[in-house]
Amino acid sequence: MIIIIHNSLLTDGQLLGIIATIDILLRITNQITMNNRQTNSDTFLDACLFYGLPGIVILSVSMMASIKVGADFGGDGMVRTGTFLGCNLFLWLSYYTLFISLPESLMLCFGKRDKTVVTVDISEPTCIAEIQVSDESMIEAEPEKENEEPVEELPSTDDVSISEDPVAEPSVLPIVKLDYHAICLEYEQRRTVERTELIEDIIEYAGRTMAPFVSEKNMICLCEEIRCWCSNPQHEPSEICLRDRLSTNDLCHFIWNIGVRLGRNNGYSGECRAKFVKRMFALSLSEVELSSLKNMTKRTSADRIPLDEPAPGSLKFHYPKDDDSSVSMCLSA
Repeated sequence: MIIIIHNSLLTDGQLLGIIATIDILLRITNQITMNNRQTNSDTFLDACLFYGLPGIVILSVSMMASIKVGADFGGDGMVRTGTFLGCNLFLWLSYYTLFISLPESLMLCFGKRDKTVVTVDISEPTCIAEIQVSDESMIEAEPEKENEEPVEELPSTDDVSISEDPVAEPSVLPIVKLDYHAICLEYEQRRTVERTELIEDIIEYAGRTMAPFVSEKNMICLCEEIRCWCSNPQHEPSEICLRDRLSTNDLCHFIWNIGVRLGRNNGYSGECRAKFVKRMFALSLSEVELSSLKNMTKRTSADRIPLDEPAPGSLKFHYPKDDDSSVSMCLSA
């Protein structure tokens, strides 16, 4: 076959190149065969795949390229030989770079990135193992040293290092969302209970204080107006008629004693109290200006309703405890 190709298409130089390439492939195959006797058979198969089959393809492509280029130059033998050798060398270099060198470089590169260092501290188990061995040796040696004097042993540094454990600091747990809402709900419930108790105390005070001066029907209305005012400082009460005349100071003292416990910061200012007493007892205070009612703390010896300032830390009222049916009437209303 080689002689036919030589007589028809190839020159002497091309034929020598083909023979040299085939000889290199045979030498490589022979060397691999020799080495394969000492290694697994998979190595020989891998070498045939990586060098034998590509060599045949490269040889065929080089021959076709030399024939094509030589025909373009009028069948010049030097052109054929140069094309064949150059194409052969170029294809072998390309194959080695793309299929052997480049994959190895990529594997090394990605292997370094994925490499993780795992350190295991085995110092403490080693120390424990040494301590256990020493304890066993001491137990075995005890029968032999019954007659010997006891020797005081100094504590080793390993024992000290093991016994000295760092004290863990107490960690402060943050308030979780569920605890936060529970705390807020508990606070609001406590405030509601305190507010309800305060309103009941105010209604009791109103019943005990105003019962001698208003009728039974008006007493119920007065307690209801006071209850509405406790819930809304802007409440406009209906007029309450008195059956016994009270002074301006008495009416102002009555409203001031209630308003001071409801709190100025909650909207029960001096002006709010003055408007409320002016509207509730409109007939009795018809000739008194609103500006004069803002000062509710005036005192005289003829006052029938005294000022009742709350004690520090308490909002309770101070009044003589006597039985009055109007008190239960206001509470039921």
